[in-house]
Amino acid sequence: MMRRHTRTPHSRALDVEGLIQCASAPSNGRRKCPRFTALRHTTNATDVVELKQPFLRLFRSDGSLSATFNDAWNQAERYLDFCQRQRTYLMDQKQLRFENSRCILLIGHDLTIPQSDAIRSKESMSRLITVMTYDQLYRHARHFFDVVVAAEDRTYPSEQIGG
Repeated sequence: MMRRHTRTPHSRALDVEGLIQCASAPSNGRRKCPRFTALRHTTNATDVVELKQPFLRLFRSDGSLSATFNDAWNQAERYLDFCQRQRTYLMDQKQLRFENSRCILLIGHDLTIPQSDAIRSKESMSRLITVMTYDQLYRHARHFFDVVVAAEDRTYPSEQIGG
């Protein structure tokens, strides 16, 4: 379940503007805390989700990662750092449990195999951040729904017996 953090008074999600440490932007104007989180159902902990535009240029002409990609990566690292350092506050005040948190960085689309390899290499250096492109997200979701539909079409032994 993904949550967008808004300023509504009824929201139990993280109110980004209300966080003590985020109330004033840092001098360089960069936000320290995430706008989106996702609940990990296996541990009931919260992960960070960073959304970027699908058509950003992720690679320079020489094949190396672009400044745009590196800026997005660095922002994901800052969010994880903030959530780790402010873990107690986030739990006590916002009921968000950040334990062994990860970040999903959703950015770009249609990578070539060498480009995917370059991103996987970057991920291997920091296993807390997973990069996913919009087309990869679509394929994962499509596969998930196909599995659900296929499961609905099956007859299970307990259903045959009348249970």
